[in-house]
Amino acid sequence: MSDTAPLTGAPKLIAALTEVHDLEDQLFAWAHLEEHWFEHVELDKLAGKFHKAGSMARERRRPLLDRIYQLGGKMPGLEDDPTPALTEWLSRLGLIHGACQAAYDACEFSNGEEDYVTQDLLRENQEAIEEAMSKVAAKLAYLKAIGPQLTLTELE
Repeated sequence: MSDTAPLTGAPKLIAALTEVHDLEDQLFAWAHLEEHWFEHVELDKLAGKFHKAGSMARERRRPLLDRIYQLGGKMPGLEDDPTPALTEWLSRLGLIHGACQAAYDACEFSNGEEDYVTQDLLRENQEAIEEAMSKVAAKLAYLKAIGPQLTLTELE
């Protein structure tokens, strides 16, 4: 049997692999935060160790996903129709944009002076997010206009 042939009937294995993937994902996110903290406090060797830990976790995730898919599994929440994924992406970008705006509005030091450095950072983030939102919205509009005959390669 080919190791790439779709298989079925292994729900316990798929669930177990999904759990391993989720834990690797959590390790990556945690190690990434630790890496940048240790860089900030100038503990470069320790930052390097957390960078390596995160990189290793990130690299281990892809083969796990590949095997889950080969076994006929799918990660929770994924659908064959790209519309929900694009809609979710647009929604998440909107949430980030709103959070940036709230942070921008809070850019004031305790002495009443505005924090221009943070305002510039947030403004740049918002501009990048607005550009991404425009592109995702265009893909969604295209998808709706073309309808069910769309092939995923046309969407890329």
